[in-house]
Amino acid sequence: PSQVEGSDVEGVPSGTAWSGTAGDISTMAPRPSNGGDSEVFTGFKIAKAVVGAGSFALPLACKNQGAAGGVITIAVAGVLASVTMKSLMKSKDEVEREIGTTGLSYVDVSRHVLGDWGANFVFGMTVASSLGVCTAYLAFIGSTMSLLADLDGTWVHDIFPGVGPDAFQIAALAVVTPITWLKNFRFLSWTSTVGVIAVVAALGTTLTEEIRLTGGFQGLITAAQSLPLWPSSLEAYTSSFGAVIFLSCVNFLIFPIERSMERKESFGPTLDVTLVGLSMMNAAFALAGAATFGAETSDIVTNNLGSGNGLTAIKTLVCLDLLLTYPLVFAAGREITEKLILGARDKRRGGGSAAEIDAAASTTKSSSSSATTTTTTTTT
Repeated sequence: PSQVEGSDVEGVPSGTAWSGTAGDISTMAPRPSNGGDSEVFTGFKIAKAVVGAGSFALPLACKNQGAAGGVITIAVAGVLASVTMKSLMKSKDEVEREIGTTGLSYVDVSRHVLGDWGANFVFGMTVASSLGVCTAYLAFIGSTMSLLADLDGTWVHDIFPGVGPDAFQIAALAVVTPITWLKNFRFLSWTSTVGVIAVVAALGTTLTEEIRLTGGFQGLITAAQSLPLWPSSLEAYTSSFGAVIFLSCVNFLIFPIERSMERKESFGPTLDVTLVGLSMMNAAFALAGAATFGAETSDIVTNNLGSGNGLTAIKTLVCLDLLLTYPLVFAAGREITEKLILGARDKRRGGGSAAEIDAAASTTKSSSSSATTTTTTTTT
């Protein structure tokens, strides 16, 4: 371990010491307790990370996997997410106590436990997860907007008649690419509220439309009872398995959520309660969609809805939410990549690691808001 003594940074007293380690493991001084998020607010943060565009792919998963197969898979995904997230948090806490520092990332913990090969593997998987989520966002936006462009009576059709999904994906990428170059996304924090409202409204509107199409709540239950219990083949089951796991296992976003809690010992119970509720909601939504649309269930169930002004507005809001969330998720992989590159550069120059240099600067920001904390997964 190395020590960086003294400080010329405003707000940090001279003589302050920061714990550090060799290599490019991120380091920072323990942050003072300035309060944090409550259990309820933390639950909402976890829900925001889980519920999103992937929720609208669940009806197709239930159609492909069968009623029982789909519900069991959703439940198993929730259990898997809970077990792995709590295991990772326990590992992180043990490593931080051993090293004497806080704010470690997945790569940092993996390097300490498994060595460089483990860190490199987790680095690759984290970047792949980040890019995978971003790719799913673009696919959702392209599919939804192209469908609206084909429907008479929508504002998208009036402005962009007949435009295909590829064009909308390229246009979305052109919008978000400059935003991903920014180092601070604080100005986007207000969009989380818009995103929660849009997604909940879309889920509620979809369920309401499904109840109407099946002739009422009792009709929806009857339609669900007619669904096959199990998938027709292994191929049918596996075709949607990834979508279910992808929705629940947002492990690479969970570190900053836990760090922002006031009572971190309550993270485990809060996580369990939230995931149980979300799993039940996802299972019900999946069954309702598959029962209503049957063999015609789209890969994104909102595409099965009509073209009314209200439905068009809901679909547009969800796409807007994903467009503004894209930079935040992309940052997870980007910052790990930058730290790796900058750390290697500083070593070649003969200086300290980028993590050790950045540790001092990060200490001056100990009073940053939890909104900023939740948009980053590594110390910068």
